[in-house]
Amino acid sequence: MTQEELLSNQKTILANQENIQSNQRNIMKVLEAILANQKILLANQDHIQANQAKLDALLVNQDLIQANQVRILANQTEILSLLAE
Repeated sequence: MTQEELLSNQKTILANQENIQSNQRNIMKVLEAILANQKILLANQDHIQANQAKLDALLVNQDLIQANQVRILANQTEILSLLAE
């Protein structure tokens, strides 16, 4: 190999190394973005679980309201029955 060819190869190797470093930096940025997104997903899951607990409590309250409505209706029926006597 001539001196010129060796110099050309060295320049190519250097350019390749710079590209590799650039790619590594880009990969790190992508990994950081993935990590940030995972943190957001975890936070969203926490919010979803909290909302699910609230929904569960609302369903329990709804059941209690319906039970109370049945009692009220029974009481009203009893009152009407007593008034009819």
